Amino acid sequence: MNHTAVAQDLLLQSMAERSVDVAIVSEPYRIPDHPHWLGDRGGTAAVVWRGSVETPPLKKMAHGEGFVMAGWGDMRLVSCYAPPRWDMASFEDLLENLRRSLSGDGSQRVIIAGDFNAWSPLWGSVTRNARGLALEEWASSMGLVVVNVGHASTCVGWRGESIVDITLASPAAYRRVRNWRVEEDGFSFSDHRYISFDVCLSGGGADRGRLGAMGLVDGRLGSSTVTSSRLLWPFWIGPAVVPETRVIS
Repeated sequence: MNHTAVAQDLLLQSMAERSVDVAIVSEPYRIPDHPHWLGDRGGTAAVVWRGSVETPPLKKMAHGEGFVMAGWGDMRLVSCYAPPRWDMASFEDLLENLRRSLSGDGSQRVIIAGDFNAWSPLWGSVTRNARGLALEEWASSMGLVVVNVGHASTCVGWRGESIVDITLASPAAYRRVRNWRVEEDGFSFSDHRYISFDVCLSGGGADRGRLGAMGLVDGRLGSSTVTSSRLLWPFWIGPAVVPETRVIS
């Protein structure tokens, strides 16, 4: 959200108007001291819950510099932000801290979304930079799948366009993802576009959800039952039947 108040206000408005239940946010304006907001150590990445009675609340599982991991039903949602000012050592520290947190948690259903400022043809970039190579190798070592499809730019500014907002998922979570897309016609008050996709939640939960990220991601998390919810990622899910809620990130 480029750390701007107007972009954060619009995100919260979009969550309400679009019934988005959860948002995965990179570079928020601020992270309020509120149980619906979970943030990283430096205030640069967050997961936000709208407070819908149809979906479970968030639970902070881990956090560090540049990332926060939230439990939501039987899923783990990880928001990340790696600013361009970081050197490679700092970027690699983020990946190592993520590795330790994910390995320690043991969840098989993980979705990671964020602005990594990393380029790679694996997620649609024309070229690859050092961060892109490091993220490729890290994701492969973790057994994660790249969810991004197509070549639509996720960041569009006066200096040009790029694909730096990346969605990764474990195989168990990836199998639940449908219709991942960059919202090219949307407006976010940021140079990052919203991203959306649908995700099916299964197991004992009975919830469906839509996730969103910035980039903004919309997603839908669901199960074989009938309640649905939506996630947005200003930056990020099963076949829908019945009422749905949304998440933005």
